[in-house]
Amino acid sequence: MPVTKRSLALTVLALALLVVPAYAQPLTQLERDSLMRHLLQTRQAFLDSISGLSEAQWTFRAGADRWSIAEVAEHIAISETTILHIVTDQIMKGPAVRWATRDALTKDFLTAREKTATYVKTTTDDLHGHGGPHPVFKMLDGYQWVLLLSGHSARHTAQIEEVKTSAGYPAN
Repeated sequence: MPVTKRSLALTVLALALLVVPAYAQPLTQLERDSLMRHLLQTRQAFLDSISGLSEAQWTFRAGADRWSIAEVAEHIAISETTILHIVTDQIMKGPAVRWATRDALTKDFLTAREKTATYVKTTTDDLHGHGGPHPVFKMLDGYQWVLLLSGHSARHTAQIEEVKTSAGYPAN
């Protein structure tokens, strides 16, 4: 069965959720060992997957809408730096537990969404004239980043609705 981006992301998320505590605490030795084992295994698998390829194999595309091995490898290399930067420079500098209650989360979401909506309603910024890199979608302009924000919310709202249709979901 081929590994899709969605199945890989869900697998990584599931693994992460198995070891993420509900409260702030340092890594246990078991967690540290598990992460190191996974980092070493995935590093070796990546290196093995690109080893010994000809230039034709390296740049081959199975279709116009498919990435070559070179493009996938580039994405992996970019993501390595980008994701670690997100963890060390953003996540670790934020609060240990962001929201204690659903009401607090809802309030902060609504405040942030109102800021976004106000910005969109009132901005005279040249959103199409400025951009920044995204680890998956490459370069996005400001307009595309705001669409991504909205689409991200829509995608995960659909995920919430999917959970509600799952077998065994509590009636109340």
